[in-house]
Amino acid sequence: MSDSLIRFSGRNDELFEQLRIIDPSIEGVLRRVGVALSDFEPSLLTEWSDQGLWPKIEAYSLRYVLPVYELAKSPQADLINILAVQLLSCVSWRHFDDCIDAHGSTIAATLASSLSCLRLYEFAQRLTSGSIRGTLERHYAEMAMQAITERTKSVELHDIWKRCSIFMFSPEAIAKLPDESVEMLRCYINYSGIAHDIHDFMSDAAEGVKSLPVSWMSELNPEGVFSVSKVKCLYEELRQRVAPLEQQAEELQISRCFPLINHLWMESRRTIHDE
Repeated sequence: MSDSLIRFSGRNDELFEQLRIIDPSIEGVLRRVGVALSDFEPSLLTEWSDQGLWPKIEAYSLRYVLPVYELAKSPQADLINILAVQLLSCVSWRHFDDCIDAHGSTIAATLASSLSCLRLYEFAQRLTSGSIRGTLERHYAEMAMQAITERTKSVELHDIWKRCSIFMFSPEAIAKLPDESVEMLRCYINYSGIAHDIHDFMSDAAEGVKSLPVSWMSELNPEGVFSVSKVKCLYEELRQRVAPLEQQAEELQISRCFPLINHLWMESRRTIHDE
């Protein structure tokens, strides 16, 4: 396995090429993130690939690492390490979510989640003089609370980022981004999260996950009879509900100042408005 993260396939490859046109520096940045992770643990990228995680690694690198790069690329001595922590955080969340959703063996999922958390802790602790243990514990507690909540009621739209709270660990605790940048990242995660939820509406409903689209559909369709007209009503409800997020994006000037994030935002927008 190469130490480079520049190995994309399918739609992720298409997205990478689009983002590289916007900012050609991303290729070298992702390559250096791969080198940093391989220096930390030489077999790590191979292990992720062997576990079948590589499509997720591709998506996380583009959708959650590059936004942090764009927000933090004012002079940062540890920028590559900050991004490496972000990717480790994404993998930690993936393994945590596997435990919550009981994907595969419970024992195997728990071990994978524990190992990912320990790797994240070890890598990140070297970058700061203060202890990060309490911060990581709070993120895991937040994610667990949201997972429990979503079994009985929906997580509010402005709180979707809390389901993957660990994604904020590197931006806040390691990069120490200003409040406005943190708010922008949360806004982006909320918007992309609800676009993901509407895409996964049917599977979430079948599995008993109380995502917002599932709850909205229950209100719109109390008799539970599935129809095209009801799905259209659901999308109309979605478009009305996300209007405050879209207004927030305008106020944060995402389209003018942050072209990478804006490109990813517009992809989610098409899911919401053009389906």
